[in-house]
Amino acid sequence: MKPLMITGVKVTVVNVPFVAPIRWSGGANADWSRVIVEMTTDAGLVGLGETLGGSVTKALIDTEIAPMFIGENPFDVERMLSKATFVPLYYGKCGHCAVAALELACYDLMGKATGLPLCRLIAGRESDDERRRRSGPWHRHEQGLPDRQHRPDVVGQAL
Repeated sequence: MKPLMITGVKVTVVNVPFVAPIRWSGGANADWSRVIVEMTTDAGLVGLGETLGGSVTKALIDTEIAPMFIGENPFDVERMLSKATFVPLYYGKCGHCAVAALELACYDLMGKATGLPLCRLIAGRESDDERRRRSGPWHRHEQGLPDRQHRPDVVGQAL
């Protein structure tokens, strides 16, 4: 199989309106801007990435970061990330978000190219046994915490 090559990166800013404004210490937001990245390959695969931000993040990807990824193999994520090492240093949170969107698109391409779920590409699928050990009443007992199921006063307050 011939190695994949990234041939293009398309960035779209979407605005997601809220049903009601979200109020926080910095004011109120009626919507949320997000950036969607579509990364294409010479094999016709399209990988998707998403991150925080708006027009500034889009401009940063378009002008500074996407050129570092074009012509590379999406399986060589570490190589591309090493090229983009200084982007977060110079551009702060916007830089982190921009690089993260492209990295996510690479992982999406890897999954599509191999037919494997992302969890298998990164660290392996978690078993039901492992999930039970960290959640629910089992996890609470392991840590010596009281089980909320046997405390109607706590359950009633939570509802």
